[in-house]
Amino acid sequence: IRNPVPQFLGHLNPDWVWAINNKFSYKDIFFSFQFDGRVGGVISNYIQRQTFRGGRHAATAEGTMGVTRFNDQLGVKTVVGPGVVVSNGAAIKYDQDGNVTNYDELQFAPNTTAQYLQDYISRYYQDDQNNLMSRTFSKLREVTIGYRVPSKWLEKTFIRQASVSFVGRNLLYFAEHRDIDLDQYIQSNGSSSLETPTTRRYGVNVNVTF
Repeated sequence: IRNPVPQFLGHLNPDWVWAINNKFSYKDIFFSFQFDGRVGGVISNYIQRQTFRGGRHAATAEGTMGVTRFNDQLGVKTVVGPGVVVSNGAAIKYDQDGNVTNYDELQFAPNTTAQYLQDYISRYYQDDQNNLMSRTFSKLREVTIGYRVPSKWLEKTFIRQASVSFVGRNLLYFAEHRDIDLDQYIQSNGSSSLETPTTRRYGVNVNVTF
């Protein structure tokens, strides 16, 4: 039974944002890194929602779901959802916040209705409530290690300074689920969207001053 009154599920915006950027050097060698992230907030995982509802999520082929999914192919309904049913036919009444106000008029019995796994998860995962995940994440955004050419090596040249460095970006990512990139664009309705994950990149920088 879907509650007809919209419910508050959480804030999209994080409680706070943090970053650490450190630089170190020893003689002509230098090293720097940036680690940052967000803490707090929730988001509806659109990728989880659609892969479960479309039967493409890996979990649907594992454990109990894997067994019941095979039964779907045989045409056998074996999934009995948790919870109860209203057994006396009384209508449920809600207040403005979605709370049930007439429990004393309702009689309940255990749910015994079996259905196909795919039908069950298609309905279960269509709601934001069942796809919520924390928006907290942290990321090792950049690491740089380099070498400055000693000035005495450049005395007889027209080059004043020179350095070479190796750079890695988006090297590590930590989040509750990593099937979406929380660092990318998030829709204003509190849901993630279809996106290309942030690319891990490596590069070389050569800096020459004349």
